[in-house]
Amino acid sequence: GVMNFVYRARAKDGSIYYLKQALEQAKRKNILSKNLALINRNRIESEYRSITALKDRFHKRNLYILPDIVSFDKSNSILITRDLGANGLLQKDLESGIFNVDVARNIGDYLAYQHSTTFNKNIIIRKTLAEEIEHWNFFLSLRTKSLLNNTALLDLKKEMINIYEEGVAHTNKLLMHMDFCPKNILYSLQKNISVVDFEFSSGIGDPAYDLGFMIGHYVLFAMISTQKDLAVDSILKIYNHYLGNVRGLTFSVNIGKRVWKYAGCTLLYRIMGASPASYLKRQYFNSIINAGKQLLKQDQIYEKSLREIIKLQP
Repeated sequence: GVMNFVYRARAKDGSIYYLKQALEQAKRKNILSKNLALINRNRIESEYRSITALKDRFHKRNLYILPDIVSFDKSNSILITRDLGANGLLQKDLESGIFNVDVARNIGDYLAYQHSTTFNKNIIIRKTLAEEIEHWNFFLSLRTKSLLNNTALLDLKKEMINIYEEGVAHTNKLLMHMDFCPKNILYSLQKNISVVDFEFSSGIGDPAYDLGFMIGHYVLFAMISTQKDLAVDSILKIYNHYLGNVRGLTFSVNIGKRVWKYAGCTLLYRIMGASPASYLKRQYFNSIINAGKQLLKQDQIYEKSLREIIKLQP
C-alpha cells in the first residue's frame, strides 16, 4: 500500500490474521506525504487506541463488529488483528452498481452509535490536544478549502470557506473515523457491518464530516450506476437512520445542513483532490463537478432533488 505494509497470514488451526506496519514515509507524492499527522508512524498507535476505546463501548452491540486486536507492537508500529470473517466489501458492491438498503441502514445506525457513545468523552488518540487539533484541522482543510487550489473551483470560494469554518465551529469531543467510506466497510451474510482502518481517526471533530464523507461516496457511485432508485433509497437510509438514532449531540439539528455540503466536497475531492478515484472515467468529471457544486449550495436535500443531482450526463 501507499501508507502501510499489510500481510495476511493463516495459522495452523486455519485462523486468519492481518499484520499492518506503517511505512516510514507515505509513497503517495502529493500533499498527504507532506503532513506529519499522516507520515508519522504513530498512526498505527492511533488505530489501536481507537479500536480499543470503541470495543469497550460496543461489547453489547453484536450488530457492529470491530477488529479483534491480537497484538500491538508500539516500538515497531505493528498491529495484528484477527480476520473479521466478513462476506462482502462495500466498495466492490458499489463499484458494481449493487446497493443494499439493509447495509445502508446499518451504516447510519453504526455511525450514530459511535458518535453518541463517545460524545463529550475524553478519547485520547494523540499525545496532546494540540496534535489532535492539528490532525483534525488538516483533514478538514484537505477536503474543503484546500480544493480551491484548483482554479476550476474558485466560484465556490464562499461555500468552501463557510463549510470549513462551520467544521471548526462545530468541533466537539467524540471519536471520529475520518476515513468513513465504502472501502473501509465490510458486511456479513446478515448484513451486519464491520468497520476497519481507524488509523486517521480523531478524538475531536464535527460529526457531520464522517456522515457527509460516506454519503458523498454513495452519491458518486449513484451517478455512475444504473440502479438509481436503490441508490437514492440507500443514501436516504444512511442519512435518516443516523439522524434518527444519534443521541447526546446538542447541535444535532444543524448536522443535516452540513452533511450535504461535506458530501459535495467529497465528490470534488475524489476527482480533484489528493486521492483521485481510479474507477471514475474522465468523461464523467464535468457532471460530478456540477453535482458537487449543487450539494455545496444545499442546506437540505429531498428525494426529488437528490434524484436530479445524481443524473449523469457524460
